Amino acid sequence: MRSIRDVFSRLLHEIRFDYLPASPLDNGWKKVSDTDASPKFHKAAQFPGGLFMETNGEVFSMDYYIPSDAKSANGVEFQADFRHEAKFYTEIQVLKTPGSSERAD
Repeated sequence: MRSIRDVFSRLLHEIRFDYLPASPLDNGWKKVSDTDASPKFHKAAQFPGGLFMETNGEVFSMDYYIPSDAKSANGVEFQADFRHEAKFYTEIQVLKTPGSSERAD
């Protein structure tokens, strides 16, 4: 039996890495670190369609902005396998809507 979530869920956007080993920076991602690190990008064997980034201990960070037509999502699914000293940050904006637990101003 399908759950209510299954009936009303639909994928609004998926971040894909089918273009690897080409750089994500040439495919919608933006470099935000101040360093001149030149990471190597590979397909992640443990996650089909995933990204493996090799920085050789150098600091490197990049951002990806979700398209506006996917910003009405009510959930995010994320899988990761972090290596030594790896970090992941995300910024999520929660909109107040009438009928939610918070009152719109």
